[in-house]
Amino acid sequence: MSRQTLPPGIITRLLRCLDGRTLLECRQVCCLWSKIIADDTDLQYTVELYNSGMMDQTQLFPDLSTAERLDKLRIFLAERRNRTQLGERDAMVGSTQGSCNQYQSYSIARLLGDGGVLSIVD
Repeated sequence: MSRQTLPPGIITRLLRCLDGRTLLECRQVCCLWSKIIADDTDLQYTVELYNSGMMDQTQLFPDLSTAERLDKLRIFLAERRNRTQLGERDAMVGSTQGSCNQYQSYSIARLLGDGGVLSIVD
């Protein structure tokens, strides 16, 4: 018995109708489906959104392509990961010093950077 398969373009169109959780499951079906999901920007964007627990806000960025939104999402997630790791490290170091509150305030100010507003009340 011969094995027939749909053309990759048809599979891609069908996969684009699925949510992130289902796409993660579909990656395990076979190597072809896994490759299609890994190679398609729209499918990757859906998976990344699902993994991050975020929702698509296309209406906020109507001029951006899916590839640009995916790049921005990945940058945001990397920065969030770095901030989390930095915060954990700073909290550990700060807790070993006598002036823990001042050190944590410094860490928060450093995390906010130029774009944040920080008010410290003594």
